[in-house]
Amino acid sequence: EATPFLIFPNPADETINITAEATSFKSLSVFSISGKKIEHYENIGLPFVLGTKDYPSGIYLIQIIDDNNWKSVKKVVVSH
Repeated sequence: EATPFLIFPNPADETINITAEATSFKSLSVFSISGKKIEHYENIGLPFVLGTKDYPSGIYLIQIIDDNNWKSVKKVVVSH
């Protein structure tokens, strides 16, 4: 089962905080709502702060892959 994770604030302006009971994730990817990969990080420690001030306002998908290779996706709104 995928590791549950939290993203806040949502909607976000300049940063998104990502946290979970786990202490790390194998990877974290950010996609536009159309499916284009915006950013990708490997072996991230938690909590993690994602800078979004340069993102255009819109809807994004945050995908994590935990240390057991389970994938989980959440939607976040960036609004400036």
